[in-house]
Amino acid sequence: MIKTHKTMKKTQQKRPVILINGLLAPKISNLPFKWMLNRAGFSAHLIDLPPLNIADVRKIAARIKKGVDQVLKNENADECDILALSLGGITGLYYLKKLGGHLNTKKFIALGTPFKGTWAAMLLTPFIGAISRSIWQILPSNKLLIDLWSSPVTRTQVYSIHAHNDLVATQKSASLNWTENIQIKTLPFPLISHQALMGSKKSMETIIQILSGNENTKTIQPFLPAHAYP
Repeated sequence: MIKTHKTMKKTQQKRPVILINGLLAPKISNLPFKWMLNRAGFSAHLIDLPPLNIADVRKIAARIKKGVDQVLKNENADECDILALSLGGITGLYYLKKLGGHLNTKKFIALGTPFKGTWAAMLLTPFIGAISRSIWQILPSNKLLIDLWSSPVTRTQVYSIHAHNDLVATQKSASLNWTENIQIKTLPFPLISHQALMGSKKSMETIIQILSGNENTKTIQPFLPAHAYP
């Protein structure tokens, strides 16, 4: 049974939801997600990460840990859920697997994350390759990346949402055999499909459905109340 807005209020997720931005994305880029989640009844939080997320994946993950710990302390909570966008899914995965994040993260949702890497990153190396460590770490051949996706996370439920024609986070790269994989159809233009996924109404509906407790991702349907949108 699909939850209505009334039933959602009764089963509202008490865990805080922490947002992790992607490569070249400032903290404020997550404000639309924070606003939508708060309007839908969740407690969403932005955390401070290195500027534009171009630092070493391990350095970003350490900042994620610091931010999560602070939110849990402020909210007096033992667990949280994480919504990670694009590269944020990789840095978030490092946090889960290498820094103990799996112990206090119930659900981890990656939106448009190329877990197995993306050669599209090569297009940015002439511009930021000299100052960005992470741009090299998301190439498919990177050993740190391979180590991250090759084995499952324990305890935490991991969901990967990807667009059907995304050239950055392709189905092959975004789908792992130990994650719940969800494909969403966006605009029929592959060159902007990655960006379209981030702003898709269907993406937000799917995210909220997962956070609200519907684990059967094969039957996920839109249910976000109309008043949650501007």
